[in-house]
This record gives sequence, structure tokens and C-alpha cells, in this order.
Amino acid sequence: TNVKTGASTCSGNTSTIGNYVGANTTTSVASSFPGGNTINDSSVSANSLMSGKGIYIGNKTGDLTLSSSTLSASKSVILKVSGTVTITGDQFYENKTYTNAAELPQLIIIANNINIADNVANIDAWLIANNGNINTCSNFSGNLTINKCAQKLTINGPISAKKLLLYRTAGSGTGVNSGDPAEVFNLRADTYLWSAAYAKMNNKIQSVYTTELPPRF
Repeated sequence: TNVKTGASTCSGNTSTIGNYVGANTTTSVASSFPGGNTINDSSVSANSLMSGKGIYIGNKTGDLTLSSSTLSASKSVILKVSGTVTITGDQFYENKTYTNAAELPQLIIIANNINIADNVANIDAWLIANNGNINTCSNFSGNLTINKCAQKLTINGPISAKKLLLYRTAGSGTGVNSGDPAEVFNLRADTYLWSAAYAKMNNKIQSVYTTELPPRF
């Protein structure tokens, strides 16, 4: 009974079985942020990519390294990278009291793969690996032990990847911290508030022309 309409078997190259869609229908995040500036540098600080308030969209062909940064209020940085993004320093949003959603900073990283160095403890950002991997400790050598990648990692923002490689080892030893999580993922409210504000800013209903007609009796 679990066959595509009109088919006799479940085998064959078909995207549906039992009328359930089996193909990947995930919306491209990058398509929501068209255009942008070309990034020529191989290493950047997110907050330094723009001097004032607003939204910066950057396109990078190849790999990109992100150094430590604190993204100021009212700044949003969207990075679209064709290669691998390597995060070598902590990524923070400015710690202050925000009065409206338009002030919320947001860092969105879209790449083929995303690697995180072992010294990174905090990442305030979206991590979107297009059909690739997110590696939480990419620079250790040899076999993984409790003495490697032992720094706890906290990621505040949505993530998407084909494979999530959780290599942190915090909490795997003995003592008072034994059993603590090595990686913590928080999907906070600021993500939804920023997304709603961005959607309202870019979705407009515009009248092409207006014609006034006499009343009909």
C-alpha cells in the first residue's frame, strides 16, 4: 500500500513513498539574504566589517577565518562563504539593555563547512553549514582524549548541518565538573525577534496605481 500513486512497487528512483515527500525540502537560508559585498580578506572580525548601524551582507569565495568579535547593537552581519569558515575566537553580542528588536545584533554564518577552534568558548551566531559539517573542535591532533578539546562550548543561535561533529570533552573527567555538558546549544528569543523585525523590513505591499471611480447607484 505504501507506493507512489500509479506505481506498482516501492522501489525505483522516486522522491515519494506512500505519498510522503522523501526529498530534502529545506529552504536555502542564503536565498533570504540576496546580494552583498565581496570579502577579499582571508581573516576578518565580524564587528569591523561595518562602521555604522545596519545590515552587512558579505560574500566570500573560498575559505574565511573569523577572529574574536563583539557585535555592537543595531548591527547585523550575514556571511555567505563558498568554502569553510574557521572560527578562532569567541563571538559575542553587545551586553546591554535593548529597547526594541531593531537594536538586536545578529551574526549569520552560511558556509559549506564550519570549523571551531578548541579555545573558543562562546559563539553568538547562526551556524548554517550547507550540506556540510559543523565541527566543534577542529584543530586537535592524534586521538581525542579528555585533555584535548576540554573547553566547554556554548552556541547561542540556530544551527543546521548535514553532520554535527561534537568533539568537546568538557565534563568527561573526574571531580566536581564531571558529567557537565561539553557543548550547549541555546535557541534564544532574540533569534525570533530579530527575524520578525527583518521580515517586516523587507516585505512591503506597494500600490502600483490607484484609480478613483464614481459611486454607482
